[in-house]
Formats: sequence, C-alpha cells, structure tokens
Amino acid sequence: MMKSLTQILILTAFLAGTPLVLWATPKSYDETDALIRESNTVRKASLIRLGGGAFGTVHLADSKADKYYDDNWAAFADYFFSRNRSRYGNGHDYYARFTYKHFEMSDSKVEQKDDYIVYKGKINAMALDAGLRYIYGWYFWGRLWQGYVLAAPRVQHTNITSYDLDTKEKVDSKKYTSLGIVGGAGIEVTLGPNWALFAEYNYGYMPVSKSKTNTEGHQGYFGISYRNAILGGEEPGI
Repeated sequence: MMKSLTQILILTAFLAGTPLVLWATPKSYDETDALIRESNTVRKASLIRLGGGAFGTVHLADSKADKYYDDNWAAFADYFFSRNRSRYGNGHDYYARFTYKHFEMSDSKVEQKDDYIVYKGKINAMALDAGLRYIYGWYFWGRLWQGYVLAAPRVQHTNITSYDLDTKEKVDSKKYTSLGIVGGAGIEVTLGPNWALFAEYNYGYMPVSKSKTNTEGHQGYFGISYRNAILGGEEPGI
C-alpha cells in the first residue's frame, strides 16, 4: 500500500513538475541555435563583393550618347580593407572597387543617320575607386537586412573606338584618363553568416574627352558578397 502510494506521488510530482521545468527553461535548443546564428551573422561583414549590370541597367549620363549606345554591361569587384561595426552589425567601411564597363552601339542604331555619319562605336572603360560606405540595418526573419550609402573619387581609363559598319574596319580610336566621382545607395541581405546578396544604384560624374561627356550615368547593379569575422569592435554575444 505504502509502495503504491509512493509511486503515485512520484508520478504526480513528475507530471506536475514537467511543465514547470519546461516553462522555466530560458531557451529551447531551436531558440539558442537562432541566437548563435544571429551572433555569427552580425559580427561579420562583407570582405569581397562581385557584382555587375546588363540588359538596360547600365547607361551613359549623356542622353545623346546613351541613345546610340544601347548594348551595355558592367562588372566590378569590391574589397573592404577597413570595416568598423557596432554590436548590431552597423557601421562604416573603407573600400576599393575595380570596375569594367562596356558600351556598344547595336547595328540598328548605326543606321540612324542625321546630318552626319554615325559610325559603329564601342567604349571600354576601366575604373578604380577608393571610397567610404555607411551601412545600417536590422536582423529579422533570420536575415540581416542592411541599407547603405557610398561615395568615392574615381580614376578611369577610357578607350573609344569607331568602326565602319560595312567593312568592319577601325575608323578611329582614342584613349582618355579622367578623374571623377561616384555615389550610390543599396541594400544587402544575408543568406547566412558568410554570404549575402545585394542590389545597388550608382550615379556620378566622369568627364571624358575634350567635350567633357559624362560617362557615369544611371547604373543598376546586382551581386554576391563574401562575409567574414571582423577583428576588434564590440562582441555581440548571445
């Protein structure tokens, strides 16, 4: 009798105590894993980014030139050599960017002649920036969502080549080195602690040739970012 009563009391205590223990447990394993993931994400920042634009997202600022150059694309690589972050992943970076841009007239544009002959043209430009980026955002839905603005001086080497549409022979070729400035804004969203996707809009001023034609028009870029841990700064903890 006593043994049965003891067993009943033990079982009752277990059934009553289990919910209390579960309620008192500060975090479940899933919640702890989520906090660890968040910590690993916000304590990292972009180190290298690769991006580019095409299919109508890359333009010349000069409206007359942009009307003719309609087959355009661009690619770039960023390296963030100095990154400063708060415990929430917000802060500023110093970066270097190498950009290659290609502008070309389609054959249909060459046929549009006004009072002068329009030769088929190609513009190839290589540019180097050293700039500052400020980035700010929040961690939610298991992702770090950050908006940013950036600005940089730019040095660019431009090669402008003209071709005869019928003979395909080179008619003229000129090279220029110019100084300008570029700015932009974008959004960066993490896929995980070490990878992120981004979209960015750029505009600037880059005078080329004696006419000072601005080749730094509206640019829409998309790309991927590799992120790693930042040395120093505040430790976010879990």
